[in-house]
Amino acid sequence: MHLPDPTFPPLLTGHDVKGKPGPFELACAKAAAGEAGAGDVFWARDTARLDWACVLEPEVATARALQMHFVAMLAFGDAFGAISPPEIALHFRWPSDLLVNGGKAGQAKVAVGPENAEGIADWMAVGITLTIKRDTTGFEPGDAPEETALNEEGCGEITRTELVNSLSRHFLNWVHTWNEEGFKGVHEGWLAKAENWQHEVSLTWDGARHTGTFVTIDDEGNLLLKTDDGMISLPIAKAVEAGPA
Repeated sequence: MHLPDPTFPPLLTGHDVKGKPGPFELACAKAAAGEAGAGDVFWARDTARLDWACVLEPEVATARALQMHFVAMLAFGDAFGAISPPEIALHFRWPSDLLVNGGKAGQAKVAVGPENAEGIADWMAVGITLTIKRDTTGFEPGDAPEETALNEEGCGEITRTELVNSLSRHFLNWVHTWNEEGFKGVHEGWLAKAENWQHEVSLTWDGARHTGTFVTIDDEGNLLLKTDDGMISLPIAKAVEAGPA
C-alpha cells in the first residue's frame, strides 16, 4: 500500500525508518551518539503498524521526566480517539499496554540516557507501537488470544500515516500542557482511560505477583495497590528500557 508521508508540526522533525533497528531503537542510538536531539521523531514505513518514537532532552530529574511515558500514552489515546470510530474503546493497562476493545494492540516504551550529578538524564526517548494488521503467516485461531489489531476490531481503515500525524500533534500539545501545568492534567486523563481503575487487579511485577485494588498512580507514575497487607507501590522505573550509554 502506498501512503503519503506524514507531516509534522513545528518543533518536530520526522525521520523515516525502514527495517531494523526500528524507530525506538534508532532514536535511542542516535540520541546517545549525539546525532538526534529534542523533537526528532522516528517513524516506521511499515504500513501494517504504527511504530513511532520521539527524542527528548529532559530538564528535570529522571523520576519526574518519566511522566513523559504517560504523556505519550495519553497523547496516543487522544490521537486515536480523534480518528477512530466512536464505538471503538481504548484503554491503558499500567504501565505500558494500549488496549483496543479489551485486547492488547500496542504499547508505550521509554528509555533514558546517563544522568548527571543532578539526576538529569542526557537524553530520553518515548515510543508508541500499535498493530494495524497482524501478520497471519503461520497464525492459528487461538494464538495470542489477548492480543488484537485494528483491522480485527473494525478500524483497519486507519492508516499508519494518519496515526503518525495525529499522535505527533497530540504529543506536542500534551508536552506543552505538561510544561505549563505539570502532571495533574496528564494524571487525570490517563486514569480516566485506565483499565480496572479502582477495581481489583492482579499482575506480576519485578518477579513477584501482586493482587489488590488499583488505587491510583502517583506523581512519578508508580502504581499504588491497596492489598491485604496494606498499600504498596510498584515502581514505573522497572519499565524503563536500558538505552545505549
